[in-house]
Amino acid sequence: MLKIRYGLLQISPSGSGSALRIMSIGWKIKHNSIIDINVKALQIYTIPGLGFDSRIFQNIHFENFQITHLEWKEPLSQDESIEAYAKRYLDEIKGEHIVLIGHSFGGVLSIELSRLIKIDSIFLISSIRHEQEMPVTFNAISKLKLYKLITPGQLAQSVPFWGKFYDYTSAEQMGLAIDMISNNTKTYLKWAVKTISNWKFKAQGTETNITQIHGSKDKTFPISKIKNVDFTVEGGGHFMVYKHGKQIGEFIQQKINSIII
Repeated sequence: MLKIRYGLLQISPSGSGSALRIMSIGWKIKHNSIIDINVKALQIYTIPGLGFDSRIFQNIHFENFQITHLEWKEPLSQDESIEAYAKRYLDEIKGEHIVLIGHSFGGVLSIELSRLIKIDSIFLISSIRHEQEMPVTFNAISKLKLYKLITPGQLAQSVPFWGKFYDYTSAEQMGLAIDMISNNTKTYLKWAVKTISNWKFKAQGTETNITQIHGSKDKTFPISKIKNVDFTVEGGGHFMVYKHGKQIGEFIQQKINSIII
């Protein structure tokens, strides 16, 4: 008997029995045989938050899915648009079926990428899908052009003063944040803060399914301003992608499984 369902390409044995399972993006076949093979048909890419790198995702793990971590690129100029910036990632994002996981500003870039290429699903972690979800502090940064005053060194040195309020609650977490921030250039950091502060959502070309994961205690993007939260991490702040990585990873795994199986 032949059964076809929607799922991920995977062939697995059934012990002493004789069942062949082949799952692909688009179909699953069950038949009589004993074969064990795993074909990766789904491509998952992560994009870290502003000033961070892929270490922010180190506590998120998936079964059967391989993750490719994208890192921030140096902007070509302070005037480079986020649309032009996003286009420079297209050579790195390959696959017929693509999932993007974006933390904070990385979520914004994920939305911009979905306007350029077909993305099956986006998972926003501690991020926004519309400028109306930003707190007024970002409007102040934009109007007063405060991003011009920011440097990696000054920002890194200031972490001990505001870190605990913004969810860096241990010396290890503060140390990681300081190290990641310190590795940025002045050009990138100013461009990134300017870009997110001035970002406006454009509906055209963004039909991708978006799942929004947010912390109940996020101080950067307060959950009270987020319109459509699909999964709330109780007690989670803006650094929850690292601190609650296991919980977030399990939710994303289940969500992907429900879509593709």
